[in-house]
Amino acid sequence: MNSDSEYEKRINDLVSSWREEVYDGVLVEHVLPAVRTFAHASLLEVTDEYDVPSTFPMFATTMGLADQYGNALFARLSGACTTIRNALQAIQSRMDGHGSIAIARRAHESLWQVFWLCNPAKDGNTRIRRLLWLTNHEIREAHRVFSDGLNPAIADKLRYYQSNIQQVAGKGRELYT
Repeated sequence: MNSDSEYEKRINDLVSSWREEVYDGVLVEHVLPAVRTFAHASLLEVTDEYDVPSTFPMFATTMGLADQYGNALFARLSGACTTIRNALQAIQSRMDGHGSIAIARRAHESLWQVFWLCNPAKDGNTRIRRLLWLTNHEIREAHRVFSDGLNPAIADKLRYYQSNIQQVAGKGRELYT
């Protein structure tokens, strides 16, 4: 077997196992239930009241606060896994290695957010406000796509969520301490 075909086989096996065993297997079968359990157990001491439907635009409005928190954590973990898979696929297609590193940067950012949101030294109220602050940041990014000129109905809805989040979470600077 020549070295090119051996390399191709190893990369193909790695990409395949990442997709099947890690992403579709461990992530969905084990991490999702663990994150949900963690979210419910870690927010027992939350004392502030949150109007979930008016501050969490990303998930179903019938979910409670702990469900929203758990789903947000899982979405970031899932995003990190997807990004890693994309980097592996970039390597598989023999894309420039620097491109793969740039792609993998997003995985690092997603994992950083998970650890920042789960910091056990912070109380549940602070962790929820951190999540709201990150959600507010994501809404700001969405305004680039859904501007008033392109889609005023969505832009208005995004401003509605942003206003509600800012009333609860503030500007976010104090969340870094």
